Amino acid sequence: MQDDSSDKLKAEYSAELLIEAAVWFARIRCADAVNFQAAFERWMGNHSLNRAAYQRVGEIFAVARFLASEGRKRRQSANDNLSDIPSL
Repeated sequence: MQDDSSDKLKAEYSAELLIEAAVWFARIRCADAVNFQAAFERWMGNHSLNRAAYQRVGEIFAVARFLASEGRKRRQSANDNLSDIPSL
């Protein structure tokens, strides 16, 4: 069971904050992430909503990666089944 404070925190996410968090999420995963590390740590430390939004973006990314993986598996499975159909 979640406490009320986490529900209130999630309700306070703005679209702008989630976009900002998504930009940081991408920056920290790029080849030159070291160039952004200090600014990222400052941004994360500025407000608890920043950390919460960043975590939410990470969750969304993980779900999207999982769904993409499942989609590939299903397409492969469907293609495998096509080989069982006799040609006309």
